[in-house]
Amino acid sequence: MEEKINYPLGKTIKRMLKNITATNKKIYLFFVIFTIAAVVYPFFSVALPKVLINELSFGDKASFENILIIVFGYFLLTAIFGYVKSYVLNYSSPMLTLLRIDYIRDMTDKMVSFDYKYAEDAGFGEENERAFRACNSNNNGVEGVYHKLFETPAIFITTIVFVVFVGMLNIWILVGLVINLLVTLLINKGVHQYTYKNKKTLAHSERKNYYYYRTTHDFGFGKDIRVYNFKNRILDNYNKEIEGYVAIHKKIKNKEYALGFIALFTLLISDILTYGILIYKTANGMSIADFSMYIAAVASLSLMLKTLIQDLTTIYVEGQYVHDFYNFMDTDYGEKGGNIKAIADDTLEIEFKDVSFKYPKTEKYIFKNLNFKINKGEKLAIVGINGAGKTTLVKLMTGLFDATEGDILINGVSIKEFDKKSLYSMFSVVFQEVNIIAYTISENIACSSLDVDNERVWEALEKVGL
Repeated sequence: MEEKINYPLGKTIKRMLKNITATNKKIYLFFVIFTIAAVVYPFFSVALPKVLINELSFGDKASFENILIIVFGYFLLTAIFGYVKSYVLNYSSPMLTLLRIDYIRDMTDKMVSFDYKYAEDAGFGEENERAFRACNSNNNGVEGVYHKLFETPAIFITTIVFVVFVGMLNIWILVGLVINLLVTLLINKGVHQYTYKNKKTLAHSERKNYYYYRTTHDFGFGKDIRVYNFKNRILDNYNKEIEGYVAIHKKIKNKEYALGFIALFTLLISDILTYGILIYKTANGMSIADFSMYIAAVASLSLMLKTLIQDLTTIYVEGQYVHDFYNFMDTDYGEKGGNIKAIADDTLEIEFKDVSFKYPKTEKYIFKNLNFKINKGEKLAIVGINGAGKTTLVKLMTGLFDATEGDILINGVSIKEFDKKSLYSMFSVVFQEVNIIAYTISENIACSSLDVDNERVWEALEKVGL
């Protein structure tokens, strides 16, 4: 059964604008300046041919001074408005990037706090892949939509003015352009919906391809691949995954290519109407100056309509992933926990009371009715064979997983009553698999980038012989 898309674009944009209002209202000021400059700028190139040809039509009586004034005025005005447009756009761009970085901060904060079972669930990653990618790039997702919301109103206003201007000449030219616009917009929407319906298949294929890419590029696997002669097996499987990935994209692109013929047909009709009507009017008395002006106006309108289509499509397509991001952020994945803050200036007493546990989506219990207590200040070593549940015990103790049955108490308080971040701050766990983060050594040791105590860092290094 195909997935139905329920996507409130208006609410998504409203929420994004609300974020600008709360974060940086200056963006609105730059938006107004940019819009004014961007709306005025295209009309100079439409007016120039008519004014210049009118002057040249006087023949020997044409004023060289007037021609210079027209040309110089054109270059001066386009330079001023073009500079303002480009400067404001470039100046505002980092502000929009900062908005995306704030989204990344919020998403990261959620991901390091939600229930650990989601971090180990590949299906969860595939389901939310589009939400995670909403903040990955300057041109897509959150920032891509912000850029288009910043630029598109100017294009929309300019298009409306050109529509009125061309429509006053002949309504059929306008009809042809609008039909082409609507058909192209519907086609782009259809292609996006088709792509979005295949999002889980794409995400699953991308995850498998990434696994093989990581395996084939990690020298750590080199010994095992050679000793056990895995080379051909890995490459064969990798090639199959690549072929599957290409097949999915080919299926989507074939759909886009087939629908593109409809847009091409409507474009052909639009061009026939435009140039046919203008040639007819010129043959029946329209001046060359007016012909040149309308040709420039129609060409500008056609370009504006295409740009408007692309921008609206981008807002619609990328807005879908922003909506997925908001859904991810609004869904409770256990990142909040309770309201009790971390226990300060005291050691911990940990008690397991009738705890039973099985991993999510499994039926086998790792522990059943487990009872024990670790008293304050007590040192305890837990030994056992591989798979006995030692690591699982630590994950339960530190709140990474919730007990399936029973309760875990810290200083007599249920572990569920603690705020998740506060709970994590009370433990320092070193698992058998350690990943070095791309920070300085001191930041890796301190597990923080703020107010690192270098004396404690050196003390820790000396204690472990490093």
